[in-house]
Amino acid sequence: MCDQVSSGVFYTLGFFVARKQKWSDILIEIKSVSKTFKTKKDSFTALNNISLNIEDGDIFGIIGLSGAGKSTLVRCINLLERPTTGNVIIDGKDMTT
Repeated sequence: MCDQVSSGVFYTLGFFVARKQKWSDILIEIKSVSKTFKTKKDSFTALNNISLNIEDGDIFGIIGLSGAGKSTLVRCINLLERPTTGNVIIDGKDMTT
């Protein structure tokens, strides 16, 4: 599964996902996630409206140019960084609320 982001770079997420069977095969759902960093003079948007689903058993890798937002995306998924907007849903539970 690949999702295109606004910069035109294609991303896939890099880890193996496994869990017990439930009614849904979607284990990780990223919904309209954006991350903007504020500076003293202005702001910088590292992620802009990223959405994708990772199903049970999927294997993904994140690729992209330096500064494209790969680490920021992973940090938003594992909530080391809070997304500015959007939702991160793990196994049906919204982790961003």
